[in-house]
Amino acid sequence: MKKKLIIGLATVMVAGMLAGCGSDGSNSENSQSTVESGAENTSAGEEIPRVNVSELNTADYVTLGEYKNLSVVVAPITVTDDDVKAQSLSIYQGSVTAENGGVTDRAVAIGDTVIIDYEGKKDGVAFSGGTAQGADLTIGSGQFIDGFEDGLIGVMPGETVDLNLTFPENYDNTELAGAKVVFTVTVNYILPVEMMDDVVAGFGSEEYQNVEQLNAYVRTALEEDAQYTYEQNVQAAFVNAMVQNCTYQELPEALVAQYEASITENMQMMAAMYGMDADTLVYYFYGTDLATYASEGGKASAQQILAAQAVAEKEGLVLEEDALKERIETLAAENGWSSAEELLAQYDQEELRESLMFQDVLDYLVENGTVTAE
Repeated sequence: MKKKLIIGLATVMVAGMLAGCGSDGSNSENSQSTVESGAENTSAGEEIPRVNVSELNTADYVTLGEYKNLSVVVAPITVTDDDVKAQSLSIYQGSVTAENGGVTDRAVAIGDTVIIDYEGKKDGVAFSGGTAQGADLTIGSGQFIDGFEDGLIGVMPGETVDLNLTFPENYDNTELAGAKVVFTVTVNYILPVEMMDDVVAGFGSEEYQNVEQLNAYVRTALEEDAQYTYEQNVQAAFVNAMVQNCTYQELPEALVAQYEASITENMQMMAAMYGMDADTLVYYFYGTDLATYASEGGKASAQQILAAQAVAEKEGLVLEEDALKERIETLAAENGWSSAEELLAQYDQEELRESLMFQDVLDYLVENGTVTAE
């Protein structure tokens, strides 16, 4: 399994978490949590003292069930030729310009995706949200108000047209509902649907200079991502199986609160990246409100870390001071920090102890368990 620094377990192992949220940073070995060292912050800004699970008597909270010979079912993730083609075309279309690869020698037709600049005016004054440069629009998608897309059919790339339109009476923005407006639109170019070697060569990429190399680059990236995701799914399956086999007494309230705060903070930060409030984001992805999601996630995270600590204690995976110091030094060197001191300036030592312990337990569960495909 690929090694990865796990910091802030509530953001990593709770089912349905947005990690990453793909992402670019999800595979980075220098990935960093948004959790502050030593304490969590509530949405109101109140600091919650950190609970160190190594200082708890885990027997007061959890009784381990079977964990050493677990069997889990995890579906493999395959990368198809269609996946490669779609991603390659996306990269290709995102890289073409009017001068290199963009279609400029014919008029816009229905079904085309065009790159446009536009400005909307009401009574001669530009209105908020009505201006954009380099926007992509598929003609016939119904993405824009009636008449906008139809008004671009037959326009040649490089041309600018004025579209006299009327917003719907029931438009969400009451200031524009039923209003007559003029959109001045320039069609820059039409996105191609076929890839050409000479166009790829013009992208200036060091990784690929023709279509075949682009496809190979994309396949490698998709397969690496699929393998990483599969490994994460395997680890999550083993953690879930371990937890399901445990018997829990009442969980320590402070530990649950710590994870609730972590989840809340991370969802708020994620929502800010998407330009929305956290409740809307959580409801969109998970069909519940932030408070409920954080509460359930806090309990699940507390169960996971308590079970992991109990396994670590039973199997000799607890990190004592000398071993912890050595692991932190290695961790810093492998993940881009200039020194262990720099790493410890960002993360609490006990937070790192728990993260390393949790990863060791994950490795133990996988190495001693069995994975079968669905």
